[in-house]
Amino acid sequence: MLGLVGTKAVLFPLGLVTGILVTRELGPTNRGVFAFVTLLIGFVGPLLQFGFGNGVRYYVSVGEFCPRDTAFSAFLTRLGLGVLTSAGLAVLFHFHALGATADLLTRPQLVPVLVVLPLVGAGTVLRWILVGDSRFNVVNPIDIAGSLLLVGLLFTTVVVGDMGLNGAIWSLLTAQALGALITILAVLLIYKPLLRFDVRSIGMSFSYGIRMWIGSIATRSNDRLDQFVLAVAASANQLGQYSVAVRVAELPLMLGSVSAPVVFNRVAAAADSDERVRIIDQLHRAHFALVGAVIVVVGLVGYFLIPLVYGEAFEAAALPFLLYLPGVLAYSSRQVIDKFFSGSGRPFWASILQIVGLGVGLPLYLYLIPKYGAVGASVASSLVYSASAFAGLLAYHHFAGPKKANPFAISRQDLKWASQQMKSGLTDWKRGYRGFWR
Repeated sequence: MLGLVGTKAVLFPLGLVTGILVTRELGPTNRGVFAFVTLLIGFVGPLLQFGFGNGVRYYVSVGEFCPRDTAFSAFLTRLGLGVLTSAGLAVLFHFHALGATADLLTRPQLVPVLVVLPLVGAGTVLRWILVGDSRFNVVNPIDIAGSLLLVGLLFTTVVVGDMGLNGAIWSLLTAQALGALITILAVLLIYKPLLRFDVRSIGMSFSYGIRMWIGSIATRSNDRLDQFVLAVAASANQLGQYSVAVRVAELPLMLGSVSAPVVFNRVAAAADSDERVRIIDQLHRAHFALVGAVIVVVGLVGYFLIPLVYGEAFEAAALPFLLYLPGVLAYSSRQVIDKFFSGSGRPFWASILQIVGLGVGLPLYLYLIPKYGAVGASVASSLVYSASAFAGLLAYHHFAGPKKANPFAISRQDLKWASQQMKSGLTDWKRGYRGFWR
């Protein structure tokens, strides 16, 4: 996990500064259109994989699948799903069924997105194989290289080259495509995959994944359905304002995003239920306290800094930012608790908990966003995250046992444990990176 934190620490300052400069250059409307393009790649594409990638990662992490045997099959399957997704989006775009923001895209802007989408999906499922095999010393450098490339391209095309929205879209597509190709090359070099289609592994991955798929739909919908509804039901300007508010408000969630893959692997490999509960409890206590403290600081300064940093054109993003923060704190709890269910072979229950959030969120999004725009999206999102987090904690106490589960009582022992883990992690990190570069 320390390696992943180091990765984020390298990328964060560069990404933040470039993101601010690019956002100022694009303005709210073009920023909204660019956010919609990122939604197509990061939200719609993975949404239609039927949970396949989750199944592959799970069975690799528990040792059921050998990466060498399953990599080729996983790649072809995910590539095919990506092609079907791109074809469906092309039809919807042709009939103007993707909303007002999509109508601002020209065909020369959208077609490359649809071409790259299958490749990105295929690269992603191979990345999950590396993550499931705990090859973070391989994944981290690839992530760093891809993010640095994106930052450099955005700065060159949008800020220096004054290419506007076209430059932003082509920068994103280039970085995504190269990241996928590098991941494919890494898998080829490390595992030397067998070029045969493993029907058994595909069937098992779909079987596990479909049980999580409804939950995955709910999870991704809870995370990004707000922006998608804004793109369809409101204006690109509102989406641009809201995307800035969300970007700033979600900064405290960085720790959870880097710990999640490691926690999943640890929970999946734990010897028994008591060990799983111990891992979840300790990490939840430390994580929730840290994120809560950061949210207080971010909330105090962010309201005034958003218009100052991003420009007066984004002054309307300040209020949605504040209204979104309570949901961020609730989401930080879910980042840890969810791994108890998915990592312990209970994907159905992980799905049920996400459906609770979607059940709250869908009517709120459909009512509040058309009426109140970005402000309505922030209120709805906070309520959604709070509802799903509360349901998750109730379910966790039920399965772990009320006398065993203790995710909130922070003590000195937790701080001592965290310090020991950091020292151990630093040693492993150094050793792993030396081994990778050799």
